[in-house]
Amino acid sequence: MSETPASEASSTEESTQESSTAPETTSVSETTSVPETISVPETTSAPEPSYRLNEASAFRGGMAYVAFYDETAQKNYCGVIDTKGTLQAYFEDSAKYNDQSNNGYLSIRKDKNYYVIAPDGNVTTYETTEDSKVYEVYDSYVILQEHKAGFSEVEWIYHIYDGSGKELTSYSAGEREISSIFYAGEGIFLFRPSSRELTEEQKNEQASYGYSQEYWDVYFAQSDTWLKDQLITNGNYAFEKYSCKDGVFMFRGSSQEGSNNTHKGEFAYADAKGEVKTFTVPEEIGQRPYFISHKNGAMLFADTDNNFKSIYRYDVADDKWTSYEGEYVENMERPSYSPFPVVDGKTAAIRLKGADNKAYTMILDENMKDVLDSPIPGYPVAMGDGVLYLGDPDNNFVIYCYDLKGKELAEISADTSQNWFEDGIIVDNEKQFLKTDGTPAFEIDYSKGKLVTLPE
Repeated sequence: MSETPASEASSTEESTQESSTAPETTSVSETTSVPETISVPETTSAPEPSYRLNEASAFRGGMAYVAFYDETAQKNYCGVIDTKGTLQAYFEDSAKYNDQSNNGYLSIRKDKNYYVIAPDGNVTTYETTEDSKVYEVYDSYVILQEHKAGFSEVEWIYHIYDGSGKELTSYSAGEREISSIFYAGEGIFLFRPSSRELTEEQKNEQASYGYSQEYWDVYFAQSDTWLKDQLITNGNYAFEKYSCKDGVFMFRGSSQEGSNNTHKGEFAYADAKGEVKTFTVPEEIGQRPYFISHKNGAMLFADTDNNFKSIYRYDVADDKWTSYEGEYVENMERPSYSPFPVVDGKTAAIRLKGADNKAYTMILDENMKDVLDSPIPGYPVAMGDGVLYLGDPDNNFVIYCYDLKGKELAEISADTSQNWFEDGIIVDNEKQFLKTDGTPAFEIDYSKGKLVTLPE
């Protein structure tokens, strides 16, 4: 900002002027006073920022991560936006942000501390010491590992905090560090201690399912509920992952005959609040029923003994089983690799193989009946809010959007593995946020963001 120097006061000199035509006058000395000029600083407004979006992640929990650069100030920032494109909390950071899927919560390690920034700008600091460290950050939750060691005892304790920094619960793993913590989403945590002394009753129960079982302790943050000593199958059949979008499978037994299988075909599922439902798989699914997917109260299973040539649907609320017996049974692809068929409440989509050896998809209704006149090209990736997302087996960077009547909405150049398919917004390969019809979802509004300054 420049400042104009003050000018000095000036005065007029005395002057007499003679004129042959003018009467003689008496010279009078006059002094004219000029006010002092005061320096007034020039008002110069700060240069307008000019933002360039460098990174963008898909929406999850109504928030998406963005990294952007202010070309005017020459600074890098990380932040989150809502589904209208409005910037929420953000902070200056020259390093690439590593975890982009924390439901709107940003986390960064700086020196010995760990900072978690909520969308409203609230910052929670977790100090790291020799006996305490951040074990992991899941969504908005933080697990802090504490190690107590002394002459008479040793103990490993795990504390779970929510996004505001409030401790929800703690878990003692005993004298040995935990062997595994699995996060199933929706605030569901599974703890498996490294050592657990089982009673004879527990040993007998563990061996009675026909599959190999292990005891886990499960915490449900939504209801602040613990379910201790829950049997979880660790065999290779059926579930490869315990997470089911909005819940978790607790334990199950195979459908095969056997002297040690007294829970034939029994499965148990817990929703996100820890409510457990036990159900039995029909015998026609086979001896090794394979769980495929689950969302909004509907599950899909496959018959492994029939080379996956059957798909079964289970409605959790109604305790109802339905099988697919449509025209394209023989065209069904074996879902032994990702992606699997998908389901969203009343509607499901299965992957088929055409005569041209290419992938196709058929949409099924709640009674597992074909919805479309003919399959549509591509394999099912996700489904939600009346939109089916398909991938191209020859190009992982293309997403096709269809409505549930088989009408194509858009073909978008985007990475299927980098999109969560939530809130009807896709991040394309150019880091643009698009709606499922291919049009821009919004322009990012950087003006309302809250700049967060991390402690030094």
